[in-house]
Amino acid sequence: MLNLNYYLRHLRLSVRSSSGMTIAWIVALAATILVFIFIIPERRKATMNAFFKFLHKLFNFKFLVIEKVLQFLYIFMTFLAIMMGLIFIFNDGLVSGLLMILLSPIVIRIVFELSMIVIIAIKNIIEINEKLPSKNDTTKAAAAPAGKQTQPTANFSQTNAHTFCAECGSALNPDGSCSNPSCPTKHYRY
Repeated sequence: MLNLNYYLRHLRLSVRSSSGMTIAWIVALAATILVFIFIIPERRKATMNAFFKFLHKLFNFKFLVIEKVLQFLYIFMTFLAIMMGLIFIFNDGLVSGLLMILLSPIVIRIVFELSMIVIIAIKNIIEINEKLPSKNDTTKAAAAPAGKQTQPTANFSQTNAHTFCAECGSALNPDGSCSNPSCPTKHYRY
């Protein structure tokens, strides 16, 4: 016999869950738009409090959360392997338990070090990127009027006595000319 109440109850649950999912999608989309407007832009960073600066760094990937997650997982997996080794000693025998206690932490360490290599490389790239001048910095050539041609200048340090020719590798004379008479390049200080 057909139980209509059973099917109506399940229909109401599916309608509630689908409308809940629609609301969840709309709220998530609105939150994403707000984050892109108020938290992600660099120009707003100066006016943010500590919590919003943390969110700014989080959403702009200025630091990596996965590093701490992997550290936690490494410690957890190591202790779990040791505990399982102790259980193996009492259940399966001394040799299998000792092998588990000795070899598992080594294998776990190797796996996590391989994953950390990628993370450390990414962190170094982020660090190098932060040390580079920003795209908004203006150079002397860009500040020159559009109609005038500026002659490129070499960045010679007056205190650096060891300046070398870019063409042949010979040391430059104090006046900036190459000390190698057969070098075709003329060097002058501007």
